[in-house]
Amino acid sequence: MKKTPLVMLGFALAALGCLPAAHAQYRGARSYTQRIAPQLPPAPQRPRPPAQPVTPPAAPATPIRPITPLPAQPAAAVAPADPEKQRAEKEATTRRVVEFQKARAEAGSESAQCELGVRYLKGDGVDQDFELAHKWLAAAAKQGNGNAVKRLAELKQLEEGHAPAADAGAQPAEKPASKPAAKPASSGDKPPAPK
Repeated sequence: MKKTPLVMLGFALAALGCLPAAHAQYRGARSYTQRIAPQLPPAPQRPRPPAQPVTPPAAPATPIRPITPLPAQPAAAVAPADPEKQRAEKEATTRRVVEFQKARAEAGSESAQCELGVRYLKGDGVDQDFELAHKWLAAAAKQGNGNAVKRLAELKQLEEGHAPAADAGAQPAEKPASKPAAKPASSGDKPPAPK
């Protein structure tokens, strides 16, 4: 029973504004902790000096000569690069790249296996060797390299187009310049066997 008068007193004081309202807005900790700058009176206005008449500058005693550009200097002659030196540097770089790719391919890198297979397929920096190309491309395709799968199909087409040489030193036979028109193959026909 004694609590009721205290509660009523609290409501009465809150209504009169003596107690903070329960619904007062919280502004955040930063707004309560910011430094308040002292309010200074406005700075007095300084009087402006009177405007002085502008006098044109005196004419120069000697006439001004226009600036003439300097004569064009010939470009420094650059010595042409030695083509033999450039070729040797390129070969050395290619050799280092091939050795690096071989090491990575033997370690199991599918991208290096594919790149090395393509090198052997095209003869880029190495002697063209279809057997080694097939070996590295098949290893990369086995690991799921899509480019290696495409290149293997390309290699098979190349191998079918070339007749195997009887001995390793023989030159491959040249193809005739023009072929007779072939009749279209039906789905049941097999391609002709190489002779």
